[in-house]
Amino acid sequence: MKKFIVILLSVIMAISVVALAGCSKEAFEKGEGTNVNTLYKRNLKRGTYMSKKMYKDFFDEEMEYAHRNIPEIGYESDFSDCWRYTGLFSMMIRLNELNDKKYTDEFNNLVNGFDYYKGRRLGYRTHWNEDEETVYTVFAVNRSTRKNMAQAGGTQSVFDDQIWIAREYLNAYRIYGNKEYLATAVELSNYIYTGWTPVLGGITWGQNYDTRHACSNAPFVKVLIELAETVESTDAAAAKKYREWATNVYEWTYSTLRDPADNLYWDLVGTQFELDGMPLRNDSIDKAKYTYNSGAMISAGVAMYNLTGEQRYLDEAKATAKSCYEKFGVHGLVEGCTMYPSDTTTWFNLVMYIGYYDLFLADNTQTLYLDDLQRTIDYAYENFGRDGYIPISWLVGWESGWEKSDHKNLLDHSSHAETYLLLAQYQEKRQELAAE
Repeated sequence: MKKFIVILLSVIMAISVVALAGCSKEAFEKGEGTNVNTLYKRNLKRGTYMSKKMYKDFFDEEMEYAHRNIPEIGYESDFSDCWRYTGLFSMMIRLNELNDKKYTDEFNNLVNGFDYYKGRRLGYRTHWNEDEETVYTVFAVNRSTRKNMAQAGGTQSVFDDQIWIAREYLNAYRIYGNKEYLATAVELSNYIYTGWTPVLGGITWGQNYDTRHACSNAPFVKVLIELAETVESTDAAAAKKYREWATNVYEWTYSTLRDPADNLYWDLVGTQFELDGMPLRNDSIDKAKYTYNSGAMISAGVAMYNLTGEQRYLDEAKATAKSCYEKFGVHGLVEGCTMYPSDTTTWFNLVMYIGYYDLFLADNTQTLYLDDLQRTIDYAYENFGRDGYIPISWLVGWESGWEKSDHKNLLDHSSHAETYLLLAQYQEKRQELAAE
């Protein structure tokens, strides 16, 4: 009942704000919305400002660590875990990509800080694979007090963390050309696929888990395809292997975790074993749906389309994007704007926005989702922006009582800054297309 009252009050306050502030759709349609060059510059300016503020507030250069929350929440560690740290890392990579590597010193600081999450782990698992020798450098959930000495065994490292990190090191290699970044992406990708389940298919959430999650499969498809393209000229056999892995992962995720009723993706499926420990049958499916799982499959479908040229994959990506917009989005609270879920983390939504952008790159008629996103984040910035931050709930604001509003947290707010940078890339690409 308490939660219902809070939500009701939030909606009432949002309607009041609309009455006072009006809707940013008007400005979008009358001027800046039709001028992609202006939007590009504004997005870049806002995204750069927000990213610089995030880095300054959250990263301690002397201690080489990132705060988890500002101000600190007593029952949580002040040290960010590796997932949240990756959010800051990702934001900084996109910032440098758009600003001609102007913030490379800051990026290098984050690279150095990431070393505190590195640890060693054997990739072997009984009945899973035959390699009892290979030890991998992976990223632990929690930060160590010494570099390269993190405790990465047991449940202290999971495959989906490795996927997001591999994605960003591959992006960093694309920008900087540092072969160490590529080597990290390669090693992590090889490690992740040790979690591929024999007979059943699908990658488990981690070596010590039996559930196979959308988040430990869907985002890996695009990483593998981009990795294959990157190493093709130097290691054609590895490139072929990565493409085969990508196809395996995509087809398993699509056939096992997709809800055929709406083309969105369920969260995970369990595993049943034979007496000798061999995984043999699927168990029950957790049918919870999150924006990042479906968003990652939009990107995966586009990547498979780019790889194969098969229209089927693009159509599947479009079907999921349409449902993301219709099913996850709340429309009409502010005219022309859409509110996506914020009760978990808005970083989940960023993964979906990246999916929308990937879809646009494959089919430049797919502008609805990003144009709507542009209006929505502009509304948040222009009505609630405060000292480089926008609230978790973009259409409701900073009101007291809304979960997490009283604290700024690393993952949510880095995703807000990166969303503006992503939209700068979108408007830049629209500008290029208009000039053709």
